[in-house]
Amino acid sequence: MDAPPDVIINLQGDAVLTPPWVIAAVANAFADPDVRIATPAVALSDAQLAALEAHKKDSPASGTTVVLDNRSNALYFSKVIIPFRRA
Repeated sequence: MDAPPDVIINLQGDAVLTPPWVIAAVANAFADPDVRIATPAVALSDAQLAALEAHKKDSPASGTTVVLDNRSNALYFSKVIIPFRRA
């Protein structure tokens, strides 16, 4: 390359089915000059969370959860569902 790229978007090897709109949303986040890192995340409904919990019983390494601060900055990621939900 003659010049360094403005943005690099890295996909994990197990994310081959990432929809194009997710990649576009990550790329668009860099329109804000204060953004240096962007990671896609979605809020799950109770039904979606229950489905993820059920799926993780058979595939514990699938799906990643994230805890955000009040400005939507990621604090930490985990393959375990976080924050822990008590029954």
